[in-house]
Amino acid sequence: MQVFYSWFFSSLLSISINRDIHWVQKEQGISKVAVSEIVEEYTSPPNGAKIGLVFNNTMLKNSLFDQDALQVIFKDLTIKTYYIQPRQPADFPQDMVIYDLTPYL
Repeated sequence: MQVFYSWFFSSLLSISINRDIHWVQKEQGISKVAVSEIVEEYTSPPNGAKIGLVFNNTMLKNSLFDQDALQVIFKDLTIKTYYIQPRQPADFPQDMVIYDLTPYL
């Protein structure tokens, strides 16, 4: 019986710790901040908009499911999202709208 109680309490402790440090919690917070900033600044992008996100957090692309998040939020499957690392030399379209999310993430 003592083994059961030890197992039970260690399981509860493990669940509690996982709720605080699990990667899903972190990605949820990252995507919420990023989407809030983008939607606040860019309320209605034109069809086929090109959105560049400057970030220094490697989880951003995963937390926004690459192209999916902004396409779903703006209800436009033609939106293209570019993920840009700060100080990364790159050749991007001239008509791309760029958001620097570095201060927020």
